Amino acid sequence: LYIKNVFIMNDCRELVPSWLRFIRGVVDSEDLPLNISREILQEDPMIRIIRKSLARRILGALKKMMADDRDKYVRLWREFGPVIKEGLASFDGTDRENREAIMEVCLFSSASSGELVSLEEYVNGMKEGQKGIYYLTGRKLSVIQNSPLLEKTRKDGMDVLLMADPVDEVIAPGLAAFRGHEFKSLE
Repeated sequence: LYIKNVFIMNDCRELVPSWLRFIRGVVDSEDLPLNISREILQEDPMIRIIRKSLARRILGALKKMMADDRDKYVRLWREFGPVIKEGLASFDGTDRENREAIMEVCLFSSASSGELVSLEEYVNGMKEGQKGIYYLTGRKLSVIQNSPLLEKTRKDGMDVLLMADPVDEVIAPGLAAFRGHEFKSLE
């Protein structure tokens, strides 16, 4: 954190939500006082504005990377995807307003193709008349790929999102609708 080009601190965790903890960067603000302390940082309304703006910009950059360089984004997702999905489980009010943007950058394994797909791609590929976004959670991807619960959806030609990250079992039941489609567990 820099204030008016003056170095203040090296590790300012208050600026970035915990689900973006892998991000490293420099913030230089003209609006904060030079004599700021950790206690003031936690209560300062300007820090909340900076935090909100940083989260929005980072999510925008992730979405752009997913569109422009899918291979690079998939590598990043394989490394940090579970951490990003923690933002969907967060009960912090500032993170709740980012839920839609976080959902837009999430990738999930597809039962039909075996590839990672975004929710947008899943919704665009939904079968005619399909109402919900179907998902199945488990501890290992190889186990849920062979689940007997997938038989009916395969027969009906519907895709299922396979969620095998530990955080998925926490976030899946609380996922809100995406583009008007509710999430429905096969369980």
